[in-house]
Amino acid sequence: LSTFASGSWLEIKGSNLALTTRQWGGSDFQGANAPTSLDGTIVQINGLRGYVQYISSGQVNVQAPADFATGPVSVTVTNCIGTSAPVMVTKAAVAGGLLAPASFNAGGKQYLAALFPDGTFAGDPALISGTLRPAKPGDTLTVYGIGFGDVTPATPPGIVVSQTNTLANLTVAFGQTPAMTTSAGLAVNYIGLYQLNLVVPNMPDGDYQINVSVNGVPGAQVLFLTVHK
Repeated sequence: LSTFASGSWLEIKGSNLALTTRQWGGSDFQGANAPTSLDGTIVQINGLRGYVQYISSGQVNVQAPADFATGPVSVTVTNCIGTSAPVMVTKAAVAGGLLAPASFNAGGKQYLAALFPDGTFAGDPALISGTLRPAKPGDTLTVYGIGFGDVTPATPPGIVVSQTNTLANLTVAFGQTPAMTTSAGLAVNYIGLYQLNLVVPNMPDGDYQINVSVNGVPGAQVLFLTVHK
């Protein structure tokens, strides 16, 4: 995605970004607070420190900090060698993105990674390896994402979520058919990970584009899910 929001996860790629390779561990945290520096590697987004989850010479993964700014903002990486030249990226109040790995791309379509309650993936096994069966009307599915904005009660970026919460003003539709969401919010015991539980509406068999919006802001992804009774 070309746009991100506060709390989004970003992959920064380049060279000489860090002198070590590792992801954060328990000793890097201060209580529930994630580190803003990992082995001396720091990421600043619009002048504010992000939460550094993974470092290597060629890639750094970071969660964007809380910041009300929108529009073009700068990103820099600093380590003991120095500070990179700033790169401008676009920040929005909401920039939702759903989990849709490359392995779920088939026949020129990018499919959504949606899970049944038993943890198996929904999808057409003839198209997508590792899926069990297509979803059918009435099934409850869980999908995961990032960048969907504020929840209530609030948990800011960089803090392990400790309580159930709600993402308001969320709509999900299979094509133009609305789907009921039984719950939506940040996943407990994680950082910046949204969990959406939805019910497949009653509709004919087919592949449907999954349209998600928050506060009227639609997601930028074009994702599909197979429905088969």
